[in-house]
Amino acid sequence: MNSGKFYSQLALVSVVMLGVLFGMKFIKPLAPYFWLSIFIWAFFIFYSVLMYVVGSLSLKNENQKSFTSLVIGFTFGKMLLAVLIIVVYSQGYNPESQLYVVPFFLIYIVYTIFETSFMMRLGNPKK
Repeated sequence: MNSGKFYSQLALVSVVMLGVLFGMKFIKPLAPYFWLSIFIWAFFIFYSVLMYVVGSLSLKNENQKSFTSLVIGFTFGKMLLAVLIIVVYSQGYNPESQLYVVPFFLIYIVYTIFETSFMMRLGNPKK
């Protein structure tokens, strides 16, 4: 997968996700968590770019297992950071409702599917 294709697909996914987040702003129980959602959205864009750049560099490494290790490490790291974000927000802001996890998990799932897709294509350039 070349970088132009990656960035155009990331832009498409991100614009659609941003539209969904703006739509969720008009759902009264989710409206208070709009800025949290924007922060998480931006974080996952950054994380996807970082994952792509480091993944592309690791493919140039002679050790073919380094790419697999990298994918596992990034996946584990993303899960840890996701839990950390939820805990810090929960402890720091004491939200009135637990609904703040709805946009968080929506964003998490969308970007996880996107990252899995592009990492599979990046790791298998034969197709």
